[in-house]
Amino acid sequence: MPGVDTKALLESHDRNIEALTRATEVATEGAAAVYRRQQEIMQAAGEQVSAMVRDIKLGTEQQAEVAKKVFEQALANARELAEMSAKANQDAYEVMKKRLQTSIEEMKAVFAKQQG
Repeated sequence: MPGVDTKALLESHDRNIEALTRATEVATEGAAAVYRRQQEIMQAAGEQVSAMVRDIKLGTEQQAEVAKKVFEQALANARELAEMSAKANQDAYEVMKKRLQTSIEEMKAVFAKQQG
């Protein structure tokens, strides 16, 4: 296109690709952290079940208390995993949002140069 700074357009495109790559890295790191935490939670849950089996001789009231604690921990774990996932997604979104805003300004500058 005559009068358009194609070098600036290509450089902007390169930065877009870099931002997309970074956002993917951030999302992948977040997913890996969630996966690691899920493994830790599953291991802890297995240990809790083993402890419950060992403590099967507990009275009804004690069993109810153990079950309540296990349920509360499961809810806390689910909440933690949801928060971790949401943060990872938000971090990746912020990378792309920032780049989009910058890209728009770059395009305005390129086309303003063309007209001026």
